[in-house]
Amino acid sequence: MKEIVLITGASGAIARVLSKKLENQYSIRFLTRKKEAENEFEWDLENQIVDENAFENVNHIIHLAGANISEKRWTEDRKKSSFQVV
Repeated sequence: MKEIVLITGASGAIARVLSKKLENQYSIRFLTRKKEAENEFEWDLENQIVDENAFENVNHIIHLAGANISEKRWTEDRKKSSFQVV
């Protein structure tokens, strides 16, 4: 049985490339804002909700979620809001 890797930030470029590289050796799951596939689990930061089923039997977590730094100016205020812990 493959070990399970949970990746946050599923829609990002790094998560997409990394998951393709890992999928032969690991079972991949994603925490995402919009669940679209069987291996995706919803995560709503604003309402502090996470599908706890995503963590069942997980061996590794790769946290790539955060603000898109190319979206707009990377100010001190934006940096602080990008790293909120829920």
